[in-house]
Amino acid sequence: MIADLIGYSLDEDSSNADYPTLDACVQGDSSELHAVLSSKLFKADGDQRFSPVHRQIAEFLGAKHLAALIEKGLPTGRVLALITGGDGTVVTALRGLSAWLAAHSQRVRTQLVSDDAAGVAIYGDIRDFSPDEKQELLAELLRLPGNPARAYLTVKAFAPLAAAETEPQIRQVLASADRSPAQQDRAAFILLILGQGQQLAALAPEMLGIVRDDSWPQQVRLLALKGFIRNRKGSPGHTGELKALLADIKESGITASNRDLCGTLLGRLYPGGVRPRRVWDYLTEHTGNDLTDRYWQFWKRTLLAKSSGRDILDLLDSLAPQISNLEPAFDSIHRSELPVVLLERGLRLHGDLIARGRVYQWLGAGAQVLDRFRGHPPDAVLQIRGWLEQRPEIQKDIVLRGLKSCRDDHRVHYADFMNRKRLFGAKLSSDFGLWCLKQAVDFAKTKPQVARYLFREAYREYKAAEPGEGLSEEVVREHARQHECLENLLAVLESPPLPFPEEADWQRRQAKYLEEHQRRRRQWRERVRSNERALLENRAAPALLYQLALVYFGIHPD
Repeated sequence: MIADLIGYSLDEDSSNADYPTLDACVQGDSSELHAVLSSKLFKADGDQRFSPVHRQIAEFLGAKHLAALIEKGLPTGRVLALITGGDGTVVTALRGLSAWLAAHSQRVRTQLVSDDAAGVAIYGDIRDFSPDEKQELLAELLRLPGNPARAYLTVKAFAPLAAAETEPQIRQVLASADRSPAQQDRAAFILLILGQGQQLAALAPEMLGIVRDDSWPQQVRLLALKGFIRNRKGSPGHTGELKALLADIKESGITASNRDLCGTLLGRLYPGGVRPRRVWDYLTEHTGNDLTDRYWQFWKRTLLAKSSGRDILDLLDSLAPQISNLEPAFDSIHRSELPVVLLERGLRLHGDLIARGRVYQWLGAGAQVLDRFRGHPPDAVLQIRGWLEQRPEIQKDIVLRGLKSCRDDHRVHYADFMNRKRLFGAKLSSDFGLWCLKQAVDFAKTKPQVARYLFREAYREYKAAEPGEGLSEEVVREHARQHECLENLLAVLESPPLPFPEEADWQRRQAKYLEEHQRRRRQWRERVRSNERALLENRAAPALLYQLALVYFGIHPD
């Protein structure tokens, strides 16, 4: 390793500067080296060439060997001279070796910490360092520019530095009034290792202070919250502290600066500390561009993952009355499908066990967001549709509840249309027409407009290419005879259509409209084709791109 070799060669023909022969490494008998190359410590690099199977194993064993030589009297200065460059620092290729040497040899440890503090922690093992050595290593790391844990994409290697002996140093960093970029890096580094190392509950006030202090960057505050949660875990009143913090965030408003904090707390507290019936209080419209933060992750994955069957009941019961107010929030975090996903699970688990009135309310909440899917419904919508098709009595209950709720008989058609969104496009049962006839008779005295509407539905089923189950001319007439308003309606439905005096004029206007419509389409196509080069070179006018986008996403009115 000190010679910066790749491996070894068993013969002269395959050797070079990176793969010397064993004879170049030892005088006399080289059988022991042959035995080592035959072990699982080495792998073949082609014909007659071998290299260590893993560099870290070589670094560990090499450092252990050097430490043993130092214990026998080899001067530490000579070892350091072999592994450092002209600038006095450990050369890059030997940072792993020097780190393990610091772990194995206390005699050279202090010097190596001074030369390469980050390397000693990252590439070696600092768990057995003495309290004084940990303090010195932490001091050296805090003097480095940037955040060592982030710079090397590792945190666990530094975790042993979170210990009782380093607590005063850590407190000094966390309690500092300095908000310079360098201090922010130091605080972030400390908070990262507090999230991995020994629990230090005495530092909880300092961490909570950072969480509440918006003069710190959002990322530092999030690290402080994670550290606070970990270091107070199991302490009395810990859940209460988190609930109070979440309440303060909600009171001040869930904004881009505290969304991560809110999402982390929700993920920690739901469903025990924040009950399902209250969780919707924390859903607000998204005001930033980051759709991968912890707040979004909570609504995307955590909520469903942590919700039991009982929780789904409460979520749907509390969502139904406030779905209209929450719609913009679902849209803003791109989670418009969440209500129907919850609904599908709730119907599957509880739909046959709960009162139909609750099912009706749940379906209303899901139907509220159906228009968001624009012809591409999520799988949950198809599952709900299938569930309803297997339960014709629930279909009829939905229709009946909607009609009974109509206060204005003159708007019964619209009211029923909106209510039927609760059916999610499910195919109606074969006896639906006959059922409509019976309901029309029942409504004839109290709600004649509803009765006439239902009779029309039944008559349409009767006149269809395949009449509904149980429908015939005699059955329709028999039900119509039971009330005057139905008899009158049947007479109207069976009478020949009145002539349309302006039909010819309407046809002329329709033809003119279609001609103009086609002309405009031709013009638009020609405009697109004439801009082909500009489109290919990304130079097209924004207005044209906008029109093309409307067509592409299927939301153009034409």
